Amino acid sequence: MGSRAAQLGTGGALSALIDDATCARRDVAPIEHWRSSRHATAIDDKWGHRLSKSFLLGASFTLSLLVAASTTFAADRVGAGLQKFSFERGRGIPVCESYFERLTKTTFELAPFCGRPENDVEGKFPKLVRVYLTPEELLPLRYRLQGFVDGDQFAAERTDAKRRAAGTTPAIGTAPAELENLRGSIASRQVAAWRYEPPIDLDNDGVADNILVWQQGRCGDFEGNDPGLRRGLTIVLVLDSENKQVDEARTRELIGHPTGSYPTPDGKGKYRPFRPIGRSMGIFSFEGEIYFDTFFDLWGDFTDRRRNDRALADTLSVFKRKNGRTEQICEYRWDNPTIRDTRTPK
Repeated sequence: MGSRAAQLGTGGALSALIDDATCARRDVAPIEHWRSSRHATAIDDKWGHRLSKSFLLGASFTLSLLVAASTTFAADRVGAGLQKFSFERGRGIPVCESYFERLTKTTFELAPFCGRPENDVEGKFPKLVRVYLTPEELLPLRYRLQGFVDGDQFAAERTDAKRRAAGTTPAIGTAPAELENLRGSIASRQVAAWRYEPPIDLDNDGVADNILVWQQGRCGDFEGNDPGLRRGLTIVLVLDSENKQVDEARTRELIGHPTGSYPTPDGKGKYRPFRPIGRSMGIFSFEGEIYFDTFFDLWGDFTDRRRNDRALADTLSVFKRKNGRTEQICEYRWDNPTIRDTRTPK
């Protein structure tokens, strides 16, 4: 079977490669992984120049292929249950101390990077109520959400319009077919999206934000020959007032990485796709204020350092947005118990 990037096509390869460099090989730096991995021939001569548009196109309509094309193994609930964390930053700060207690007392259903459960510890963390979008609600948004993550939220629709005008195979199927496909993706944990009720004020300015949390890709399973558990993507997005598309400026402002984008493998440039602070985000409330947390990816921490730190993907940090500024408050290190040899074929 071919690589996961090949299975997804040129556009889907972008997300796959970022995800692979993030978590699949924690023993090598991300740039080295991109150069030396099975994906190198697909991208090696692209990164010294402007990213080819064709490399992005197709990302928005290939996600469902993952289920049928990938070789997936049961994770034997690796990373489930009570977890061990070490305190790296924020000692003495009430939110950091309390959140550390919450992490160490939580019984996880999957590895912590797949999400931190909505629970309370001694009344300190009011539960935020998730309201999941139905397939019918998610259908008009799905390609735009995924497209934004891949660099262009309208790419699939433009490609579809061009193909239909040319009389070639459409990029987006009929509504009934797309809805059925989406139901399958939701059932197989490929995608999910939820709001909060009541709405939350992510930047603590007294006005609720139109937040939607988007999950993309399976998480917590071994896949193919990858030595680490799949981490997928969980990202906080802001929608426009009509709930029809991503408010790109607002999303970048609230949860975008300060650098704005990912670096090219040679370290000399950057390419356009949106770069969040992390790719495993969560939101919680503490003492009347909203915080968000995320595991970093191997491309670097909040200050774009530690890119070669092999444990960075197991580093969970807490942030607060207030007064127009995003500040890192806490940092923890997860004692990752994932061992590939314990897996069993499905």
